[in-house]
Amino acid sequence: MALSRSIYKLLSTTAPLVAYTSQRVYPVIAPQSAKKTHIVFQQISGMRVHAMVSDPGISLPRWQFDVWSTDHWNMVQTANQLRNTLQDYSSTSMGGTNGIPTLRVLFEGESDFSEIDQVTKKLHYRKSQDYFIYHTTDRGA
Repeated sequence: MALSRSIYKLLSTTAPLVAYTSQRVYPVIAPQSAKKTHIVFQQISGMRVHAMVSDPGISLPRWQFDVWSTDHWNMVQTANQLRNTLQDYSSTSMGGTNGIPTLRVLFEGESDFSEIDQVTKKLHYRKSQDYFIYHTTDRGA
């Protein structure tokens, strides 16, 4: 299973997060019709751990998670729950059966943004959070 699929399964099945997002979790981009509050996530960089003699099969990509809402406080609460779900997470199988072995998820930081929808003139709030997700890989992957 790809790491993005494991992340999706984790975020769309964690009850406290589902209470805010109703399973509206999207890789890379949300559909134009997506209702708020929702989460969009994407990998923004990737590195592998290297060793002089052998490849240990450990990857440490940086992932960005954007929480979108039309209500500022709902955005804040959802982002806090996202951080509670991901920060220091580790599992032998992220996202359930056949998931990715995850050594540790490290919270790097977050930023707040807002923008006005040019069609509806509604204000939209976004909190972006970055995480490093240390996980094992197939050496050929």
